[in-house]
Amino acid sequence: MNRYIFLLFLVLISYSCDQSKLVNNQVITGITTGSKYYTANSFFSKETIEKTFIDNDLNFWFFLESQNLNEDEQKLSKKIGNISKKISEKPPMLFQRMQTFSNDTNFEVSENIVYFFTPNKAMNDLPPQMREIPTSILFNTLQINYNGAVISHLDDYENYLDRGFIAGVSAESEILGPEWEINSSARINLITKQNDPDTIYNSLLNRKTYISFEPNTIIDFKLNSSIIGDVIESSDTVFNYSINIKTPLTNIGSVSLVTNNKKVIRNFSNINSKTFNSKNAIELKNNFNYLMLKIHFENGNTAYTTPIWVIKSKSVVIHNTSFNILEDKKTIKKYIFADIENITHTNINSISVKAFTNNNNDLLYTKDVSLAGREKNTLTIPIITDRTSDTSVTIKTYIDNKYTCETNVPVKLSKIKRVLIDKYHENLYTSNLTILDTMLLNKGYTVSAANEYSYFLDENLKNYDILIITSPTVINENANDEIKLLYAIHNFVYNGGSIILGGSNDEKAKFSIAYLNRILRILYSPVKFRYNENVGLYPIYDETNSFSNKFTPIFNTFNKTIIKSDSVKQIYLRNPLEIMAVTSAGESPVGLTYNTFPVVYFNETTKIENRTLYSTKNLASTVINRFGKGSICIMSGINFSDFDINNLDNKQWISEIIDYLMSGK
Repeated sequence: MNRYIFLLFLVLISYSCDQSKLVNNQVITGITTGSKYYTANSFFSKETIEKTFIDNDLNFWFFLESQNLNEDEQKLSKKIGNISKKISEKPPMLFQRMQTFSNDTNFEVSENIVYFFTPNKAMNDLPPQMREIPTSILFNTLQINYNGAVISHLDDYENYLDRGFIAGVSAESEILGPEWEINSSARINLITKQNDPDTIYNSLLNRKTYISFEPNTIIDFKLNSSIIGDVIESSDTVFNYSINIKTPLTNIGSVSLVTNNKKVIRNFSNINSKTFNSKNAIELKNNFNYLMLKIHFENGNTAYTTPIWVIKSKSVVIHNTSFNILEDKKTIKKYIFADIENITHTNINSISVKAFTNNNNDLLYTKDVSLAGREKNTLTIPIITDRTSDTSVTIKTYIDNKYTCETNVPVKLSKIKRVLIDKYHENLYTSNLTILDTMLLNKGYTVSAANEYSYFLDENLKNYDILIITSPTVINENANDEIKLLYAIHNFVYNGGSIILGGSNDEKAKFSIAYLNRILRILYSPVKFRYNENVGLYPIYDETNSFSNKFTPIFNTFNKTIIKSDSVKQIYLRNPLEIMAVTSAGESPVGLTYNTFPVVYFNETTKIENRTLYSTKNLASTVINRFGKGSICIMSGINFSDFDINNLDNKQWISEIIDYLMSGK
């Protein structure tokens, strides 16, 4: 940040154009310009400055100079001073020299000086003493280049507000000859009771400013009887606001009332009018609060105001909240980071920080903190997410057991969509699912591989949304562990998880199909892979409509309530097996079974080995059925390995299956 604050020398030059408009509306408009844009040879004259006022519809122009002027800057300062004296013959005029402050933290700021501040890439703090005593800072939230490019510092400005600074909004522009034009419609609007130099300067001291890109916009914003720029010192928590906005040219689109940490506490949209009015009561609980307006016009222009502050007492604020994901093999954690800052120069002990979830019902985190004067600490709050719902976190602080503040924007942690792939049983194809992994990551999922038994324990499995098990080749020899694993899967699905079971026609591993049927049995599934100890497996094949051989049959009929995309026209399954519903009455087609939904139907040419088919009606090669709050997807074959997923429409198909299962969460 520019470590000098523009303002050794302030010239307010006001040209008397359209005075009746200014007096009636009590608003004058203008811009600031830094002397850094000029040299002593710049072509300034009484005529060029008057031309600038007229051509840019200005009512004032702040010319800002920095401290410790070099020889050329001193010549420029003298030149501007002489011109301003000539123009001052046309009142109202104001010429005022001002003292700036240095980087010294012991610098004594004055309550009677307006300090303009323009951030730059070398972002450093405003001197903290400017937060602790009443002073007037006008923050250049816009920099308008001569070519029309506009650099916004509004985020920087709001960050300073969140840190307890009291500052008004301003804008800075290059204004260069020969055109002497401001290549933007943005202007500073200054609310003043009278259009005389003393009153104008008093309005600057009290931050009576707002920025508008929409010409001639009048904003009348009050909290109780206080207006833009005011500081209300009160222990009250309920206040009445009133908003009145008028614009002559363009309809207003929306108006937002914004408070600490950029929280929108009132939003009015689809206004579609050149006027807007609203009155209501609001609650402000923090010890340090601010309220500002942000307006969007239908042509894309914007406007925003200096806030109104409500301060019960100055102590600590919470700001700069962020969060990050950290996962290990057993848990999902997000860490919330938040800055807690002492906005006074005295030490504060006995600060209690608490974080709550579920509308302040559950205490998530607590820590006692002490802060030296002006000290800032970063809190690290671990969050274990709930798989079944979003998590909202509110951070509050208490000093000597008295409430002081909270994050007005609860930290929202969107539900993590997590897929777990079983590799513990050395399953078929699980070492060749990299394309599926990448696809799911790009869709916002996280993918983990279960290569240890511990993944299947109840407390770990519940962290996932979808479990994928392809045909296993190794079964745990410890029968007790396998029973625990099966019941963990039972609980996982019953409580809302989804499982995908992929079969395969592999004569060398018939036991794997028997194992998948054990899982289906523990899930009370009426649909199972068809397997007979005497006959063996029942492969599905198609000699007419297949991809590479008859055991990669192509399917082209889908349940459109599940596979909704028109881009899925053809898929194949590799080495699929028949799946059948088994009821007390015997075997039946899955399409006729209660609570079971076929996803992919047979073609007329598709057959099943080892049995005679008289009709393919209601036969399916993939089905979904329900158990408890969860879902079971049974695939007769696998088409999402790296060998297959990019063929036909296989990738889009498995993507839609996973999205469908996830949509039930």
